[in-house]
Amino acid sequence: MKWNFRIGTKIFSYKETFKDTDEKLTKRPDERHFSIIEVYYDKDDNIIAYGEVNPLNNWDNMKDLKGTYDLIGDAFNKPILDLDNFPNEYKKLKLKKLL
Repeated sequence: MKWNFRIGTKIFSYKETFKDTDEKLTKRPDERHFSIIEVYYDKDDNIIAYGEVNPLNNWDNMKDLKGTYDLIGDAFNKPILDLDNFPNEYKKLKLKKLL
């Protein structure tokens, strides 16, 4: 198995997250959030899983932190993954003009 960093996106729902705690927040519209994720592949390079992490925290030396930063940079050259429809790629919907 191998892995790399990718960018993932998913819909964040205030209504679901704060349904029992804050009426003001539950009235906010859903938002699309983007993050750096770790993506795991099988032996045939098919995406099989992902993990949400903060890869820039808690390194014990600058060399390893810089190496991680460089790997994250590669993620910006790959298609964004739609975590609400994993492992499909995110396709930004275009609104049609109403005539």
